[in-house]
Amino acid sequence: MGAIASDEIRDLRHLKSSLIGDDLAKWRFLQNPGKVIPEIIDMALPSQKDGLPAVSENLRSEAFDLIFILVNLGGNEKQGLGQTYDAMVELILSRIQFQEDDASIIMLQKMQLLNMCLESIHTGFPGLLDLHTAVRATFVRYVHERVHNRSSQLYDTVIVELLSCISRQEVVKADTEVFLATYTLLLELSEKYQHQLHFKYMVTEMKPDQSAQQYNLYDFVQSSRSFIKSPYGSPDPVAPRNATDISLFCLSLHIYLNYRSALDSIVEGSANLEDVKSFELLTSSFLKSQNMALRCSALQFMANSFLKGSEPTVNAATERISLWLPHLCECLNYDNLPWWFDPIDILTDLVNWCNEHDPLNNPISNFLLETNLVNSIVHMLAKCLALQGRDYDTLKTTGKLIKLCAALTSFSETTRRRLFTNKALLQHAESGLDSHLQLLDCFIAQRSKISLDIKQQDLQPFYDTEFTFSWVLLLKSFSRSVTALRTFLKRNRLAELLLNLVKRTCLLSEDSFCRGSALLSGEIKIMSAALGTLSNFVVEFSNLQSHIVENGIIEVVGKILKSPLFNERANADLGVIGEDPCSASVQDVQKNALWVLRHLMYNSHNEEKLELISIIPMETVLQFVNNSNWLVQEQCFQLLRNLTCNSRKMVNILLENFNDSENSTGSQTHTGGVRPTYLFEFLAHKLKMLDPEDPSQAKTLEGVLYIIVNITAINENKRQMVIEQDGILLFIKQVLSSVGGGYHRADIEVACLWILTNLIWASTTSNFLFSATQPHPVLEQATSHPPGSSSLLRHNARPDDKDFSHEHRPSGNDNGDQDEPFGQTVNDEAGNDGEEWHQEQDQERGSEHDHEGAEDGNEEEEEEEEEEDGDDDVDDDDDDNDYDDDDDDDDHISGDEDEDNSYIQQTLHPTVRTTFELTRPKSFGVPAKLRIFAAQRCAKLVKMGLYDVVKTSTIAGDMAVREQAKLLLFHMDLLRKGI
Repeated sequence: MGAIASDEIRDLRHLKSSLIGDDLAKWRFLQNPGKVIPEIIDMALPSQKDGLPAVSENLRSEAFDLIFILVNLGGNEKQGLGQTYDAMVELILSRIQFQEDDASIIMLQKMQLLNMCLESIHTGFPGLLDLHTAVRATFVRYVHERVHNRSSQLYDTVIVELLSCISRQEVVKADTEVFLATYTLLLELSEKYQHQLHFKYMVTEMKPDQSAQQYNLYDFVQSSRSFIKSPYGSPDPVAPRNATDISLFCLSLHIYLNYRSALDSIVEGSANLEDVKSFELLTSSFLKSQNMALRCSALQFMANSFLKGSEPTVNAATERISLWLPHLCECLNYDNLPWWFDPIDILTDLVNWCNEHDPLNNPISNFLLETNLVNSIVHMLAKCLALQGRDYDTLKTTGKLIKLCAALTSFSETTRRRLFTNKALLQHAESGLDSHLQLLDCFIAQRSKISLDIKQQDLQPFYDTEFTFSWVLLLKSFSRSVTALRTFLKRNRLAELLLNLVKRTCLLSEDSFCRGSALLSGEIKIMSAALGTLSNFVVEFSNLQSHIVENGIIEVVGKILKSPLFNERANADLGVIGEDPCSASVQDVQKNALWVLRHLMYNSHNEEKLELISIIPMETVLQFVNNSNWLVQEQCFQLLRNLTCNSRKMVNILLENFNDSENSTGSQTHTGGVRPTYLFEFLAHKLKMLDPEDPSQAKTLEGVLYIIVNITAINENKRQMVIEQDGILLFIKQVLSSVGGGYHRADIEVACLWILTNLIWASTTSNFLFSATQPHPVLEQATSHPPGSSSLLRHNARPDDKDFSHEHRPSGNDNGDQDEPFGQTVNDEAGNDGEEWHQEQDQERGSEHDHEGAEDGNEEEEEEEEEEDGDDDVDDDDDDNDYDDDDDDDDHISGDEDEDNSYIQQTLHPTVRTTFELTRPKSFGVPAKLRIFAAQRCAKLVKMGLYDVVKTSTIAGDMAVREQAKLLLFHMDLLRKGI
């Protein structure tokens, strides 16, 4: 038996000597290996079956060495062997098993072979998931034995190999045992090198009000109490001489940080390294280390702690950022960085995080601007774009730089101007988008020729998917700037490319073969960003708006919103991407598609709104009011806000979609009454469900309130419908009486005050919205008024937008008795760059602004326009003057509006003929009747305690709230006095 083993060992050594270092010889051997490969694998990894003779350790060691040589093959040779090489690797993986009685040397060889195979194979392996589970369990066992001093000399090396394997696994579900094992390992390493910490310039100081005590620098529990704040300096670098300890520290920390993000807060809090001052000081010392792996580990830990910080710790983390941010930027100059560390990705994440929490004072962007590193980043990007031939790695690096520039330019006009200096930047962007569009067209054209044997999960993204996504993100950041929209981005070609990308992806999503594939997931991500960019391109002041509308943006968005893939209500039984109907990419598409419509409907005419509803029915829009994503709900309600602004027809369409079908027939017998509708019940329920403290829910809440504002601005019947909703009135009282602050709360309080203001208003929009080319109905039998009356002009009309010469409408600000402002309809548009948009609108308009910041998003800073009753050119002339037609429309919901029609037949009072103003003299019959109705509504508000709440709001809260409350209180007092 021993002689046979010796012969086999001699043969294996002879074969090794002929193959080692010669890839061509390996390739020839593997082309026709026969049964040699399985026999060698059986020697190295014998199957655990009873009755089989044991293999000697020397023979197994020689077999392992030979397998290492065969697996370690060059890339071209692997590609030439194709399936033969993959079959050999899969056979090896299927035979690897971990036994508790394995010797340390055998376990080390198994792990080295496993890591080499995982790096070599790129196809799915059926048993890979079970193998990864076994690796994690083995790692936990080895760490436990190491902590309890039951380990051998090779244990640390085996643990390093186990960590290398775990670090390459995708974190689908966090393993608590692995997380705690890495935590234990890191604490042990921290205690081992704690004595090497040395502060050259840092000393502990006692607080003045404490008695004299002796402090030990290395007693961290005691010394940390002597600091008012955590020390912002870093000790001299600790230099571990054991290379295995360096690998243990770096890989353990990398896995710890990855698993921490996937664990719940309870488990994370029980093993939080940020609470261990000794570890924090040791890690900060590595910032000055000459070993790049240790330095990168320290940077990764500090950046991750900054990104995972809670709101109360944001300011403290911002103060400490100067300790490690320069070292992070310095890493951009190095090439020999660990595979798990990328300074560009970390910088991008940091900038995006600060953009979300403090966009106007981003410490990362400020540091890069102050140190002139932005110019260096722009120069790096220009050099990458100038390369003639770009491989996959170069394309990947270029895409990361573009993403970093997109993050830096999101809220900084200064950084945008730095990038604008590169004249060829947009040409590169157009070229990148066009190249990806050609790939899409080619794939769609050749789709029928693709083999049906290909599975959906095998459809990988195009090679330039991430690169194209980076370009779209950069264009999206540029489009937030008013200056860029009117100058730099005034290129029809860009808009056409973005719109074509959306159309192609929409076409691709209809193919069931692509449904659920990584290819479609990547394209949907691009579609979402493209829709976000297009939503900025279609704002009111953009030169590209008409061009994009003419090219069918509304039809495309309608197709998206009706698609079962993007509208789970359309077909709940049809699967979506990743079998997850709430996929983040799908919800981003929903949000940005609604955002496009929201911008298009801002300040639009009634014909444009009806045209939109003819393409995208109101029923389709309402399918998103209960979406699981608050940002989608926000855009849906803000779209409804713009649609209902100053448009009786749109309000009626909205009411009809909430008809109570059970009582609709019986309601016909109620002459002059209102038909039942559960719209207000739905809105009241939505108001109760929303949390005003959450930014996304607060903007949704604001949209719901302004829909009610727009409804109450229409006519008496609509106001009567709202005044009967005690749930809405009680909610308004609760909001106005609650104690709190913040920007969003002020917006919500102003919206509530506008509802109350409209409820005590004693007229309809039809009385004052008239065309200058036709006499006002009230003035048909009256003498002509003096020309040039300021009360007929829109005080805030913009000369560069629309021609308002045919729509002279009154402005509440011009009315001396402050009566006109009661008829309020509020429109909304999301602006782009907060600061610029605010400055320009202040010069062009006199109306109020509501500054809104969007999340992600759509990642825009918005300006909400609160325009008065005469300030919105939404209703067309026909809707304003053709009362018979309007009343017919209203009959579907509200019945006859007798008070409006009878008011039209009245003649003007003689006192008004001489100096025409939009006031109602006491001699008018119906206006007096309307005032009685307004007084009755006011009495109900007083009875519910809203008068006292409004009175309190006049002296507390935001300035906009106080001013609106004073105006409301003034008119409530007039109605109470009978004036």
